[in-house]
Amino acid sequence: MVQYQQAAQTALELGDRSAWYEYTVWAAVCALRNEDYMRGLNLLIRARSDEPEDAPKYERWVARTWALWIPLDTRPELGRLRGLLEDLRTQAEQLRAPAADMPVGDGELHRERGEWAEALRCCENAWNIHDGRGVGKYFIATRAIDSCLRLGQWTSAADWIAALAAAGLEDRPGLREEHELHLTLATGKEAGELVRRLRHYADRVYGVTGPFAADRLREATVRVTMLVLDEGDPAAAHHPARQEMRRRWRRTQSVRGTYNARLLLLDYRLACLRHAAAVPPVDDLYYATPQQVPPSVAPADVDDFAHRLHQASAAAGWAMQYARYLDGLLECDWRQREVQSRIERISEIQNAAGA
Repeated sequence: MVQYQQAAQTALELGDRSAWYEYTVWAAVCALRNEDYMRGLNLLIRARSDEPEDAPKYERWVARTWALWIPLDTRPELGRLRGLLEDLRTQAEQLRAPAADMPVGDGELHRERGEWAEALRCCENAWNIHDGRGVGKYFIATRAIDSCLRLGQWTSAADWIAALAAAGLEDRPGLREEHELHLTLATGKEAGELVRRLRHYADRVYGVTGPFAADRLREATVRVTMLVLDEGDPAAAHHPARQEMRRRWRRTQSVRGTYNARLLLLDYRLACLRHAAAVPPVDDLYYATPQQVPPSVAPADVDDFAHRLHQASAAAGWAMQYARYLDGLLECDWRQREVQSRIERISEIQNAAGA
């Protein structure tokens, strides 16, 4: 980003406003990809407010697409997002927009509203018409894999991962390994296989900086280690999941990151409650294997169980609060249903314990 800003300043001193605009836009993109929204937005406003007539068309298009991506990740109001998409559609032909960019934008809106089948169709369309410009095919494959996992289409997810690997489409180390780990998690493989996949993923992303990579690895570590019986009580100080939960969440400006953080805390508290009730651990994210709660459970430590039940209920309320906020902006309810499913699992354990 610094180099782009220096190049922009040099271009300005030479009187080349077209080059100044181009470099300023890419400096903004670098900041935004690192989720430095304040700096990126300031740079975009500076470029758009003084846009020269001979500004390169591709950078003009990039600057306009980020007007959609920023609210998607910070305040995704449905009416505003639909308006931005329509504005982009009207300018796409004039600015010779990359062929896949509009389907990707449509898919992002479907994804934020939990319309996974529609999001997957947009990804398939974007992949087929991609012309080598604009949003990378790795991004399209990533969104397609996520949609397949949400839909329970394991074979399709594996096919997308294979396509990603075959094309060598990785924008960062560990992208393929991360998808393989999530597919392994979703299909309910044994703990040993999950741990092996997690170690492979962690090795690949070792040394990668940035809030996105750190939070993704943190979440993967928590979700996998909570399923390993040999690790013991997730609430114990030595447990890897507890140690990771004590780390600070990095993506503080992203509404997606905030919701994921609250949902992860809820799933962690639920795992701690299961351990106290001697209920076997299960993955709560994809929940391919439902929890098995006996008709009655007798916690060894009643006070400890009551404390964990309170913590799980509080985490559920905290997650539901944010789910209602985001679903209200996007006029949907899938996040609330996602949190409600955890609340029902807590209630099953509570009822079995007679608490």
